[in-house]
Amino acid sequence: MGSTPTSGTNGSDNSTDGHTTGRADDEGRRDRRSLKNPMSVQLPTGMSQRLVRHRLERNAATLRELREELRLSREQHDVLREQADECELRAMVSETPYAQAEYREAHGHANALTAHLRALEQSIADLEREQDALLDRLARDEA
Repeated sequence: MGSTPTSGTNGSDNSTDGHTTGRADDEGRRDRRSLKNPMSVQLPTGMSQRLVRHRLERNAATLRELREELRLSREQHDVLREQADECELRAMVSETPYAQAEYREAHGHANALTAHLRALEQSIADLEREQDALLDRLARDEA
C-alpha cells in the first residue's frame, strides 16, 4: 500500500498514529499564543487613523442616542415613581385588594425602569471608556 496519507507513513509524521507532530507546527502554535492579538494586521498609518476616526464618529453618535434615551427614561421614571407613590398611599388608605394590586403593578413598572436606567448608564460608561481608548490610540498614532 505504501505512502498514502491514511496509512501512517507520511514523510512528515513523527508518530505511529498518522498525526503530524512536526516541530514547525508546534513552534507556529507557540508563536501565535505569544502574540497579543494573532489576527491583527499592520495597516498603513493613514488607514489606521481613518478607521479609528470612523469608530470615534460611530461611538459619538451612539453616545448621543443613548444619552437622549437616558434623559427620556429619567423623565418617565420620575412620573412612574410618583404614580407608584400615589398608588401606595391609596393602598394604605383603602386597604382593598385592588388597590394593593395596583400598587404592586406600579411599583414593578418603576423598578423595571430603574433597571433599564442602570443598563443605559452602564452602556454609556462602556462607550466612554472605548472612546477614551480610541482617542489615546489616535494620539499615539499621530505622535
